Amino acid sequence: MSVGPGVADAFVVRGPLVADALAEVRNRLCTELQSGRPLRIDLRGVAECDTAGIQLLCATAKSAQRLGRVLTWWPSAAVTSAAARVGVDLEAIAKNLP
Repeated sequence: MSVGPGVADAFVVRGPLVADALAEVRNRLCTELQSGRPLRIDLRGVAECDTAGIQLLCATAKSAQRLGRVLTWWPSAAVTSAAARVGVDLEAIAKNLP
């Protein structure tokens, strides 16, 4: 997995977004949330996602809401599919943020 800055200041995640590969992403997301800038997450390069990855995204959205941050994300088909399997509507979550 790789994380880093992307096009137009988006936080880019590539590779698997699964339980045993989340530590680096979690740490970077925490840093991004504390920056005060709108949080833009590009997940289009995520090839595999599990429930733990979806939980991280939901927790990120909740933190963004608590901090009054704007959150935009672009999920891959793997992320959208994993979210649907556990009954999470990522689009609805993002729309309920500031």
